[in-house]
Amino acid sequence: MTTLNQIINSLPANLQDHSITNDRYTVSPELEFLLLRNGHSLDNDYDLEFVNNLLGHYKDQVAIVGDGTTAILRDYGNRHADVFEMVFPPIALCPASITWLSALLETFKNNCREAGIKIRVNTNNTGFHCHLKLRSIKTGLSNLDFHNQSKTTFIHGNSYGFNDNWSENINPMFVADFMKRY
Repeated sequence: MTTLNQIINSLPANLQDHSITNDRYTVSPELEFLLLRNGHSLDNDYDLEFVNNLLGHYKDQVAIVGDGTTAILRDYGNRHADVFEMVFPPIALCPASITWLSALLETFKNNCREAGIKIRVNTNNTGFHCHLKLRSIKTGLSNLDFHNQSKTTFIHGNSYGFNDNWSENINPMFVADFMKRY
């Protein structure tokens, strides 16, 4: 199994924290999951505030919303369960972002366990996935600075640090490297 340090150590120079080169595209991770307590699924309307509080101090940096879909719990008598979606800010693929993402997910997992809640990633649909963004990070803004701005402004609907131009043409080698790596 690949460790977090192996992933970070495998990043090329343009994806290090202090890189300011051109063509550094970002991703927006999303995690779709179910939450179960005492054999019952949590409701993504009624329990949404409680679920967001399970993020701990990260709740001002990401959002958990109702996905709008349901999943079938075959091991619970084919009952339907609401699907939640954890929406992350755009992140640079750099050590700071990867470490932050790992710590955030670990905090959420531990808080769920303490509350007696089981997490089930919704692999029937997409589970954990990333959206590639068509805007690159501004030249001169480091990956670390982009990461810090993005996680502190995302929850308020702002996105700073992108180049003004939208690209329809992401370098195919970036996509290939991203798919291989993650």
